[in-house]
Amino acid sequence: MRSSETAGLGGRLKDERGQALGLILKIGLAAIVLGIALTQVGPVVFNQIQVRKIAKDAAFEGAVAYKNSRGDINAARKAALKIIEDEDARLVGDIALVKDDSGRQAVSVTVRKIRRTWLFYRVDFLAHYIEASASAQETINW
Repeated sequence: MRSSETAGLGGRLKDERGQALGLILKIGLAAIVLGIALTQVGPVVFNQIQVRKIAKDAAFEGAVAYKNSRGDINAARKAALKIIEDEDARLVGDIALVKDDSGRQAVSVTVRKIRRTWLFYRVDFLAHYIEASASAQETINW
């Protein structure tokens, strides 16, 4: 009786050989796919977030420089460009003096930055995501 129980158990376990290897391969493949996704998509998403901060900081520094120089737009441009260039971004057009929602003067800046990853650079329909652009304006508090 004992040998038949062992044979029955062995027969059931015999069918389960190799399942651990399959599971390990699936987990390994999933980890590789996730790793590739993080290294290719992560920098592009981070770039979208970072360019907004760069635009906001450049507009703020431009507004402060404009106020401290008593209306010198070149001082505002120089201060904004320093922030933008330190972050390896580019100024789109020029900084501008605009009216904000309350009618006060504000410095407006539009910035762009390109972050290339292999996947986004090589796949045509993803290529437009490598360039991030953002605008910001900062009110000049006289």
